[in-house]
Amino acid sequence: MIAVSIAAILAPVALGTLATTVLWPRREMSVSSLSLLLGIGAGLGLGITSAVFFAVSLVSSHPGRLDGVIELSGVLAIALFWRSWRLKEPEPSPDGFARRWRVSLGILALATVLAQACVASLVVAARNWEAQPFGGWDAWAIWNLHARLMFFGGEKWPDLLRSPQIAWSHPDYPLLLPAAAARTWSIMGRMTPEAPAVISMTFGVATMVLFLSSVAHLRSWTASVIGGLVLLGTPFFVTFSISQYADIPLGYLILATLVLLLLSERAPESRGISALAGAFAGLAPWAKNEGWLFVLVAVLVWVASRWRRGSLRDGIPFLGGLVIALVPVLLFKIAMAPPNDLIASRPIERLGFLGDGARHRLILAAMWRHGERFGEWRFAPHLALLLPLLVGPWRRMSPVEMGAGAAVLLMLAGYYVVYLLTPKDPAWHIENSIDRLLLQLWPATLLFWCLAVFRRASPSSLPAESAGFAGRARARLAVFAGLNAAASCMVLGAFSGQLAPNELAATRGAGGEVRAVTRAGWFQREGDGRDTWAWSSGAAMLELIPCGRQEAAPVKLRFGMRSLSDCTVTARVDGRVIWSARVGRDISQWEAAVPVSMERATDIAFSSDEPGVRESASSTARSLAFAIYDLRLARQR
Repeated sequence: MIAVSIAAILAPVALGTLATTVLWPRREMSVSSLSLLLGIGAGLGLGITSAVFFAVSLVSSHPGRLDGVIELSGVLAIALFWRSWRLKEPEPSPDGFARRWRVSLGILALATVLAQACVASLVVAARNWEAQPFGGWDAWAIWNLHARLMFFGGEKWPDLLRSPQIAWSHPDYPLLLPAAAARTWSIMGRMTPEAPAVISMTFGVATMVLFLSSVAHLRSWTASVIGGLVLLGTPFFVTFSISQYADIPLGYLILATLVLLLLSERAPESRGISALAGAFAGLAPWAKNEGWLFVLVAVLVWVASRWRRGSLRDGIPFLGGLVIALVPVLLFKIAMAPPNDLIASRPIERLGFLGDGARHRLILAAMWRHGERFGEWRFAPHLALLLPLLVGPWRRMSPVEMGAGAAVLLMLAGYYVVYLLTPKDPAWHIENSIDRLLLQLWPATLLFWCLAVFRRASPSSLPAESAGFAGRARARLAVFAGLNAAASCMVLGAFSGQLAPNELAATRGAGGEVRAVTRAGWFQREGDGRDTWAWSSGAAMLELIPCGRQEAAPVKLRFGMRSLSDCTVTARVDGRVIWSARVGRDISQWEAAVPVSMERATDIAFSSDEPGVRESASSTARSLAFAIYDLRLARQR
């Protein structure tokens, strides 16, 4: 089924890439621009097809069929136009951004590290999908719920979306992700969790491809690989790429808009790139409500850059692409969606909060705290990233490149004002959203960092292509591919035993393995480098899952246990007590033998005779009953 989901995603990727090549200036077409076209086309295609499905779903009870016909017709029409468009080969532009690249050993060494980081990230993302196949809370409670309404509701799904029973699910949220998921389900003929996961991962991969290729064109491959390593080395970015939230897609659209604005400066005669920049800015509010703020910011950056050049006459393509892309979200917002909770609560009446010193201190403290630990790194590399900026030669940056940094700052300022005027408890609002807002801006922030730190490679400094140079390049690339294939096997082997976020332990035998997986009642696994543990809210289920076929045999559990208050914790299998003990604040070590069948999973029900204790006075604090520490499994013979 995953293969069918991937096939359903390839159609919009192909459509978007073909559309991008048609709008791309022919003088800038080269082999080196293929990855850039693919990175732009993937997101463009997903945006176009989601909007088409949204429109078709309003008039047809079987939108998948009509949508498929429209998409196929679009691909064929663009392919025919592209074929006729390519009949006249243009001369390459000497001043543009298409160029040949030197294949140096240093670049290959950095690219090898990046390639292995990509392999490891894909494994981590796959393990996270195994742990949460339906995504995080917002995925199944908002985005995928709205997708199910579109899939099952026929042309009457807008009425279901306005139902009072699901008012808690933010029915005003835009529909890029729900429409994309419902479209894939309609093509497949059934609802599966793989489709939203593949869409989510596609946006994550497209962000990486777009970042690497755009920085390579705007600066150099060295800058591209170093920036890509920082982006891919951000754990939060990797795990959220499969979480099925809308923050990665919005971050991608922000990045794509800024990249296209930068490229339009390099090729000012190209109206197609300006139109694409406007289209991506217009797709931002189709992904998430924060996209409306970015539309304003993008227009300000575009106007400022053109004002410095003394001409706004080439604004029709940019504004045209923006207006066309805004049509579906405006239709949805005006005709179907209920008012947004932040707007409906009359923010003008709360303008007095702008002078509330307590709110300012609360927001600044939260931004500092979350910014300091952003990314889920063991240590924050922000200081190392800031140091080059302190001595960076700012004068060599163009106005549009400076505008990319200004866009990030303006978005942060906009988020700050929203927190000031929020009708919700500001502490709760910030704690539950600030990390994802920072993630939306992270790819664009790294783009600006690369532009500020690295010099642009001069085309004249690159060696002329010759038979000898091309031969050496091919030999180096062959060695590079061989080394990476071997290293990838080693990385996959090393990660094959990695535990998913909801797994506590695993043991292997001659014919298979057994994994201990947390189910209902447990919070997510935590750790400090030495110990790993999982807290329970009270009654909790631990599942022993057999992998492979071998004879049934008992499994011995070795674990530590502690509680915030003295209580008796009991473990049962099929109602029979297999372990019970008095547990206190100090960690105590225990063992228990569990009969395990290799034909089915074995459920171990843990329970406490005392209720949980709140871990702090915060309104979002967890209620904790007991925690299991450093679980180990051992097969008994």
